[in-house]
Amino acid sequence: MGKLAWIGAIFDKCNNIESFIKNSHQPHTMLMDFFLDGATLLKPGVTRFATNIIMLDQTYHLQHCLKKMVVSEQWTPWVTNPRRLSNTKIKANNIKQAILDETFWNKTQDLLLLVESIFRLLRQVDAHKDFMGHIF
Repeated sequence: MGKLAWIGAIFDKCNNIESFIKNSHQPHTMLMDFFLDGATLLKPGVTRFATNIIMLDQTYHLQHCLKKMVVSEQWTPWVTNPRRLSNTKIKANNIKQAILDETFWNKTQDLLLLVESIFRLLRQVDAHKDFMGHIF
């Protein structure tokens, strides 16, 4: 599914958000202030399709925390700091635009609704060794 252009674009944008925040100390620390109940962003595994969906689902559920973070009073001074590398500033602004993009979140929701049944089936098959008989 990730080879379809619109689905791959959603996965890529979500992965970019996760990577930037987790690999940047200050944004990661800021985000911890906005996450509820110790939730965190998840990184997809290399070998499994479902890990992309898990990452997407977790990011979708935390979208309000992400939005609060990029419009917070902490974000702008961090990005506009004169000592900040211009490359980091550009990435930070791109991440902010992605997080505030309602079209991205709508497409993410559509994709999650599309794969919900498939994902539920994969989780049940992985969890129960004797589940194959129930599928047939």
